[in-house]
Amino acid sequence: MKALIRTMVFSLGIVGFSVSAQAESTEPHAKATGNPEAGANKVMLCTGCHGTDGNSAAPMFPKLIGQNAKYIAKQLHDFKGEDGKEPARPSAQMAGMVMSLSDQDILDIAAFYASKEAPTSTTDASDEELAIGERIYRAGNMETRVPACIGCHAPNGSGNALAGFPALAGQHAAYTIAQLEAFRLASQYPDDNSKGRRNDGDGKMMRDAASRLNDRELAAVAAYIAGLR
Repeated sequence: MKALIRTMVFSLGIVGFSVSAQAESTEPHAKATGNPEAGANKVMLCTGCHGTDGNSAAPMFPKLIGQNAKYIAKQLHDFKGEDGKEPARPSAQMAGMVMSLSDQDILDIAAFYASKEAPTSTTDASDEELAIGERIYRAGNMETRVPACIGCHAPNGSGNALAGFPALAGQHAAYTIAQLEAFRLASQYPDDNSKGRRNDGDGKMMRDAASRLNDRELAAVAAYIAGLR
């Protein structure tokens, strides 16, 4: 019982901190709204990688279907870079796609994907791997100070639309692994912006969490997420 209480306190403390950090990073675009019908006409360039409705069939491309609009909008702005600054999430592949998008285009595209149903869950992981992933996702690891994923991404992987924390349920395991590895790499090279992914806010929540996962835990969490509904 004491261990459970410690886990809950640890997870809730992390949530409060990370919600604050995320709110700061998304505030500039938080007040406007998008039109999903207008967005349907603006996602044509996205379909080649992400599918006609955002349900990507290729494991290296994320499923956008059902993702909350606030998170998608932030990522598109981070890919684009603004006010003369370098992109917060550099990507040669995405740079050309977002270059000509206006703020309203981004909101409309985000609204389109958010209006869709969540993706179908699939996983071929072993029971042992899923058990490891579930334990990390739901309770974290107190010994290595890995926070529970449910704190920000909800028990069912639906995320937190208000805070802009992404929905994870049903996401390709290969994509989730790649992102966790990118966050971990950024943590290993804090002064080299060319390495890894570091657009998780000033709190460095994902960089810190990913840096504390070993390879087996990382892959297991991704497998468990892929099977969430």
